[in-house]
Amino acid sequence: MAPYRPARGLGVSFPFGPEADLQNAGIAFQGRFLYPLIVAILTILVWVVGGLFIHAFATGLGGVGSFYDYLKLAAYVVALWLLLLPLKLAAAILRLAGFDQARDAVGSVFVLLGLCLFAYEIVLAAVAVRVHYRVSAVRAVGAMSLTLTTAALIAGILLILLLLLVARFFAHGFGGPCCL
Repeated sequence: MAPYRPARGLGVSFPFGPEADLQNAGIAFQGRFLYPLIVAILTILVWVVGGLFIHAFATGLGGVGSFYDYLKLAAYVVALWLLLLPLKLAAAILRLAGFDQARDAVGSVFVLLGLCLFAYEIVLAAVAVRVHYRVSAVRAVGAMSLTLTTAALIAGILLILLLLLVARFFAHGFGGPCCL
């Protein structure tokens, strides 16, 4: 094995990108086989809950359509991430071969393409809302923006609760009893 060389490039700032070094991650390395299962479960959960919010807001704004049919449309939109699979495979091969500079370049391109693909998915989801629920473009964008705002608020509240929990642990120590 070659000596450890930390990854450089844009993808390094994202800890679960192709540049994440799980061999030196300590306890995270022990759960490396459980990690894909957790990601798959969370992806399906986000797909269903996001679809539920979009359905609720689209029908609240006067749209007519079924939740099940919108989930099928949303699955086609989310399936666009499969386009990045060859790039992820190339990054894995370069990582195994030890070509650090090429791997960093592929990882950086992967992050940029992922951001562009996410923006394109939002546009396609708005088009799917407009077509499926038979609403105007303004109402479709309204349903999407309400969903994204709700998701951001929920994520912010969960982050604040997590910070409060961590602060509580630091205030009382990690070994003693702590009641919330």
